[in-house]
Amino acid sequence: MDAGELAARFRVRALAQTVNDTDTGVPETWATAATASARVGRSGVLHLPDHREVEHFLCPLPIRAVHGIGPPRPPSSRGTG
Repeated sequence: MDAGELAARFRVRALAQTVNDTDTGVPETWATAATASARVGRSGVLHLPDHREVEHFLCPLPIRAVHGIGPPRPPSSRGTG
């Protein structure tokens, strides 16, 4: 069973046991997984098994659509952590 199949099984179990649907992104990194989770289709699972799939998914998105990338910090806060 690969990660995409595991995510699909999790979705079915969560729906059956809690009546709550889930959205799951399954790529290699946490930020890409969070970005994918926000953009899953009707299946509720977006599986990106290799770097080519990740690249194909991320390339058309604007940079701020990637989870964890927000607006630029103001100059007054750039040196504070």
